[in-house]
Amino acid sequence: MDEEVMSVDSPLALQTGRSITPQIEPFFEWKAPHCADSAEWCPVEGLERLLACGTYELISANPDEDASIETNKSATKRVGHVHLFFTENDHKMSPRLLQQLDRPGILDMKWCQHRLKGQCMLAVADATGITELLLFDEKENQLKLVAKSKVNQRETLALSLDWSTAKYNCETPLMVTSDSAGEVHIRQVGTAEMICVASWKAHDFEAWIAAFDYWNPDCVYTGGDDNKLKCWDLRQTQSVPIFSTKKHSMGVTSIQSNCWKSNVLATGSYDEQVLLWDTRNLKEPTCSEEVGGGVWRLKWTPFSSCNLIAACMHGGVKILNFNGVSLNITTSYSAHDSLAYGVDWCRLRPSSSSAQIVAASCSFYDKSLHIWNFRSL
Repeated sequence: MDEEVMSVDSPLALQTGRSITPQIEPFFEWKAPHCADSAEWCPVEGLERLLACGTYELISANPDEDASIETNKSATKRVGHVHLFFTENDHKMSPRLLQQLDRPGILDMKWCQHRLKGQCMLAVADATGITELLLFDEKENQLKLVAKSKVNQRETLALSLDWSTAKYNCETPLMVTSDSAGEVHIRQVGTAEMICVASWKAHDFEAWIAAFDYWNPDCVYTGGDDNKLKCWDLRQTQSVPIFSTKKHSMGVTSIQSNCWKSNVLATGSYDEQVLLWDTRNLKEPTCSEEVGGGVWRLKWTPFSSCNLIAACMHGGVKILNFNGVSLNITTSYSAHDSLAYGVDWCRLRPSSSSAQIVAASCSFYDKSLHIWNFRSL
């Protein structure tokens, strides 16, 4: 089932000049050995050129079975990798593959937004329910395993994770993970350990997503296949959420707090809707936008509060603008030939003479990672 990894030096890996819209300029495509579902740029100062791509593939006893992320009943084997790239320069950003780590299928990854005791850390959620903590060795340009954690011994998939550090630095941050049994776990993280400090049943079915309120890390939001968005206060017992809603009509798959504007929360769902919320009053969303596909990941731009990028499965990648009142699609990236699952913004700040921001996105069945420029008009 494995395919040979395409070298980034191959002429097939780099394709330029294929403009999607006047705001979009794609310049790099790479084929992974397995289905690509996670793309994460490093946010740590000085290491913004690092890009991690995660892959997941279900090798089934039935060759005709759908191998998407949702399938988990009759697998004989789950495989995947963490691919680590380094981009060489600001203009072309031609990536160089630094490392490929074999793993049992990657469902989510997140870099800690700042160094922990001087170290750059990447957390990985995999298809065996394990959360790994990897350290980036800056001398050897390699990721190294320093800790792994599995809360229980049941057969579950670790589906998502998030750090509490997007807004505020902390030397002993918290990490939240969610799994296919509907459970959510809170771990306290050091440079060489992860200690589980809380676990609870959050959803009736898969807990697709869990994320911190970056302005108030004592609050965690979760979304599940029961169509519910919930909010939990870590200072209280987790037997009952402080808020729960079913404003999404299908499973809630993506959540992200806005680091630039307090009280703004974005959520996405299989119902193909992106909803924005005022966290001071979660009874009703403040605005919404239909994006033409299930919303697997949402990421606010790291440089302002207005642009939101969405990986919309069969709807491709959408960039939305929030003007403080309404949410609207401004442009689309439609070069993927399959389900768009992973997406992220590069943290390299655009030059004063250019409004270009670099983004990465990946798609599932065509096993592709794309890097492209977005010019904000």
